Amino acid sequence: MGILSSEAIVLRTYPLRETDKLVVAYTRKYGKVRGVARGSRRIKSRFSGRLEPLSWVELVAFEGRNQELVSIDKVELLKGYGLAIKDYKAFLRSSYLLELLMETVPEREANDSLFRLLLHVLPLLGDSNQSRLASVYFQIWHLKLAGLLPSLTACSGCGGGLSPGTGAYRQLDDLGFFCRECRQGTGRRIDGDVLKLAGLVVRKSLPELAGGRVAREAVSALDAVAEEMVQSGFERKFDSLSLLRRESGNR
Repeated sequence: MGILSSEAIVLRTYPLRETDKLVVAYTRKYGKVRGVARGSRRIKSRFSGRLEPLSWVELVAFEGRNQELVSIDKVELLKGYGLAIKDYKAFLRSSYLLELLMETVPEREANDSLFRLLLHVLPLLGDSNQSRLASVYFQIWHLKLAGLLPSLTACSGCGGGLSPGTGAYRQLDDLGFFCRECRQGTGRRIDGDVLKLAGLVVRKSLPELAGGRVAREAVSALDAVAEEMVQSGFERKFDSLSLLRRESGNR
């Protein structure tokens, strides 16, 4: 029986039998792991308050031979980011982030860069004033780390230069950015300030962006583009995104 010990972000929990929980966590050393926290549904459980989604924890578990589920032995809470979320839209954005990780990240595939990205955005994800920017930041970087982010400076058709001065175009269900000559049909026009913000996202830290002057309109527009690219890139729809769009009045 092997011992797994790692920092982790709790993604989701499910009731299991009468007193246990099935826990899905994204660990720094082992990637996405599923395990059983025995007795965690009891009122006086040693896991109380430590297995909420978006909790940053130190996790120790035992892995049996030929067993898919690990047995979670110890959880030390480092920071409960989910408990700090008070704004409903911020909650929906956090739900979308969790669904992205649940649906797009392979089992048992460690990715330290993705784990660091999570820790980078979680402090601002619950901030009602910055949650949208944090969500945009995560989506753009999640695409980049997965090798799905298209060039922000070159047309995906002809390879010619794109710039904030010229803007760009996107086609629905296509990951690329195109110049005016390569666009098909009308396409979605990407204004220069939106293209510029996308470039800043891949060059600057989230606190730097949040501390600067970023137009809400540009963040909102880039959010819509990022959501389209995530769905196109990973070839799936996300339930929490549909809820978020309805709450925002965008169907």
